[in-house]
Amino acid sequence: MQHGEIVAAVQERAGVPDPVEADRVTRATLDVLGRRLTACPNRRVAFQLPSVLASELHEDDEAADFGIAEFYERVAGRSGTTTEQARQLSRVVVDVVRESMRPDDVTAVLEALPADFGDLLVVPETRR
Repeated sequence: MQHGEIVAAVQERAGVPDPVEADRVTRATLDVLGRRLTACPNRRVAFQLPSVLASELHEDDEAADFGIAEFYERVAGRSGTTTEQARQLSRVVVDVVRESMRPDDVTAVLEALPADFGDLLVVPETRR
């Protein structure tokens, strides 16, 4: 998927009125997710994203240690949303990004996250 396609899918599925806002929350989600993952899982995601979004992921060898609640707080802070909005929007972003990834790469990324991040993987209401 191209950058515009990812942003458009996030905008449509999340019901975000503005593509700039959809881009902002997409970048915020990838930035914070990238800080939670080590370099190897980040590369697995980055290789399948357009370069403008892949650049949001980090090459750190050590992942920052925080749980899902802090993940949503960080996304909210970076995207200018509430924590609950960040939770819903991040789920949409992850759902869209997952569709562009190979299944074995999705599995590798999921295995790199703690169990509480399962909340991030709940398919958004608009997709059920």
